[in-house]
Amino acid sequence: MTREELYELVWSTPISKICNEYPVADARLKAICKELNIPLPETGHWQKIQFGKKIVPPPLPENSSADSKKISSFLEEITQPKTTPESALATLTKIIQEDSSINLVVPDRLANPDKLILQTREALENEKRNEYHRPNELLVAPRGNLDIRVTSENASRALRFMDTLIKALRARRHNIRVDADTYAFVLGRDIRIILREKTKRIIVRETNWNRSEYHPTGILALQIDDHPRAEYSDGKFPLENLLAKIIAKLELTAKYWNDIHEENEREERAREEKEKAAREIQKRKEKERSDFKKLLMKATRWHESNQLRNYIDHAEAEAVKNNCLSEQDAAYFKWARQKADKYDPTLAKKEK
Repeated sequence: MTREELYELVWSTPISKICNEYPVADARLKAICKELNIPLPETGHWQKIQFGKKIVPPPLPENSSADSKKISSFLEEITQPKTTPESALATLTKIIQEDSSINLVVPDRLANPDKLILQTREALENEKRNEYHRPNELLVAPRGNLDIRVTSENASRALRFMDTLIKALRARRHNIRVDADTYAFVLGRDIRIILREKTKRIIVRETNWNRSEYHPTGILALQIDDHPRAEYSDGKFPLENLLAKIIAKLELTAKYWNDIHEENEREERAREEKEKAAREIQKRKEKERSDFKKLLMKATRWHESNQLRNYIDHAEAEAVKNNCLSEQDAAYFKWARQKADKYDPTLAKKEK
């Protein structure tokens, strides 16, 4: 699309209809037209056209921007669809699924489990043996273990899933880090994750009040507790079938924050460079003012030293003319000339 074609389009078709056919929002289209100096129909324009009123569009003015790349970028934005986060997720998921170095199949039994899995399994077993633990209640691994919150019936499945996820992340050169919480360490960034069994809220009616109980549903879910937040759970497919998608989401989340961090750094560097340039300009201006003051001072001293010499010559000539030049006067005139020469910046004599 050219600028002229866009002008003809916005004057022949309402923007709402244009945005249904092109991958651009109406507010963004209006902003682009403003950037390209393309006039838009005023409010009520299309109602007037509907009732048969003839309206002559204003002529297309010349574009004030001389940046051809910027103009092309705006015009391409209207016609070329951008890759959405979901399509990026689908693309990366497919890449991970086709990566032969990664095992995405959750086994029926633990085989050579990671030490974090062994540690968390023992912690869940201890929670199960706790005298305060009630049957059908969620087992919650204490802090310092993998953040797993499931019933005893789902504990084995949760551990096998997490073991496969940990090994798959490491195959992708990522890792799992545990302190107070559990983090997937992806592309140099921590992303908190929680593996939990979903619960259903049940209202229990008492005599004087109602209370809530949360009953496990058997549905396993992995929560990515970061922005943008996401949760993957059993549904049409079991959670085990979503491993590639989960890893892709973690990588895209890390990339999202890394891109923001890089953009912030670029803006910070640009700001610092701008401030540095401003300081350099200010420094040059101050030096120029200082140099000019010195120049003016030297010119003034040169002029005044010449005035002094003219005065001394005149005074000495008058003394000679009047035949009254004494030795003392001659010494004084000699001293005065030395002082005038010393004051003269072009001679720069030092007083002895």
